[in-house]
Amino acid sequence: MGDRTNWRKASHSGFGEGNCIEVAGNLRRIMVRDTKQARMGEAERTVITFSGDAWREFAESLRSTL
Repeated sequence: MGDRTNWRKASHSGFGEGNCIEVAGNLRRIMVRDTKQARMGEAERTVITFSGDAWREFAESLRSTL
């Protein structure tokens, strides 16, 4: 059975430079992975998981710097 998680490529990813991330999740947890690992099998890819609260705090801190 494959990965049924709905991964989305970040809208501000680099254009053809390999500087991309994909995100997936819901209000309780957010998962982030590097698109450069795409040739690896799903089980071998590194995924970083954040709680919903930690992700919101991170996103708000980024917005405040823009």
